[in-house]
Amino acid sequence: MEKHKVRAVYDDDLLDLLDLIGIRKALEVGQLKCHECGDPVKLDNLQAIVPLGKNIGVLCSKTICLKTFQLTQGECKQ
Repeated sequence: MEKHKVRAVYDDDLLDLLDLIGIRKALEVGQLKCHECGDPVKLDNLQAIVPLGKNIGVLCSKTICLKTFQLTQGECKQ
């Protein structure tokens, strides 16, 4: 079985992380769109924060969006 590194954030630390990377306000009001499907992403449907070159993207809570991102961007890109 192949092993992968998973980067995770505790729920208690999420808002601080979002402030640190400058996307908390945009998430709170639904200004950010899912990188895969384009649906608005808010705190209640945030699945992942992902690197997009020098930018940051978000994924909504749809399973297909996470799977598609993993397939197109590479599951284990570091």
